[in-house]
Amino acid sequence: MQPGEVQRWRFIGATVNQNFQVQLFFEGFDPNAVLQIAQDGIQFSPDNYAQQPFLTKGIVQSGQTTINSAFTSLAFSPGNRVDILAKAPMPPGTYYVTFNFVQQSVPDNVRALRRSRLAAVKSAAPSGQAIVLTVVVSGSPSARNQLPITGTQCNASLKPRNCFPALPAYIQPSYVQAKLVSPTQNAPGCPGTRCFNFSMTPPSGSPTSTGDPLNSFWINQRRYQGCCAGATLVVDTAETWYVTNDSSPNRPFHIHINPFLLYEQGSIINNQYVPFVQYTPPIWMDTLGLPAINQTWDVAAGPIFSHQEATQKCPGVCQAKQASWNNQWRTTIASQE
Repeated sequence: MQPGEVQRWRFIGATVNQNFQVQLFFEGFDPNAVLQIAQDGIQFSPDNYAQQPFLTKGIVQSGQTTINSAFTSLAFSPGNRVDILAKAPMPPGTYYVTFNFVQQSVPDNVRALRRSRLAAVKSAAPSGQAIVLTVVVSGSPSARNQLPITGTQCNASLKPRNCFPALPAYIQPSYVQAKLVSPTQNAPGCPGTRCFNFSMTPPSGSPTSTGDPLNSFWINQRRYQGCCAGATLVVDTAETWYVTNDSSPNRPFHIHINPFLLYEQGSIINNQYVPFVQYTPPIWMDTLGLPAINQTWDVAAGPIFSHQEATQKCPGVCQAKQASWNNQWRTTIASQE
């Protein structure tokens, strides 16, 4: 790439193993010059593009130890496709896009398989992580490409050419929301039109796990069968679904015929749905890695300037969410969050 050149990259989670959720790291790139523009083949709305809800930027802190600083990372699950605009750094040199597996509770055999997969990657970046892309920046600076912009200037009749495009009318969230079925059609005890629980533990209570030869999948305590239609919808209507996972591995949720809008992610605490992350506006996807049981979540806590301040602030913030702090924190926006 030339210095300052902008390229569009698409990353594909081409694996069927739900435990191989991948996190990409854009090492050495300006955190404001790596921007997601689409998820699963569907473009972001201008607001989603401005917010960048799936990218992690800043400093990761575990207790008093800095794990990684000044980085941009992106996690995605099997089946996901992620479109990125990446602007090359201005200083010539060699830069890397690296990966690691998202940390989660997995059986020992899966952990060993992950190690073997990483060991099979012969080259490693200076950070020690496995390399996905090696980017060599050289030559004269390029100004032929610009990163898209958003804001009031893009609402004017004569707007700049590089404004991020609006969503087509037929995938506007408001268009879908206008077709939601009446709340009176909700299932008993379910805050949405339908609730689905995915499990690898049958009603008998005999748990299964990844790699178990007797492994089977259950939806609402019924064993999955490909010949059975578990939901029948009315044409040209929309429904609100609450989808949960009570198994140890992450489980990809996918509707084979159409994408869906993701409004929030959270957990069930004391039999109540507690949202930890909300997306405004919602985001189109066609595959979502359902968090594993006992998953940890990032919760915005405002400015934190030291580990001592984190120990004072974080427990109360988590308690307000009916959760407990795991002694980890990170800065996402310097001096702000």
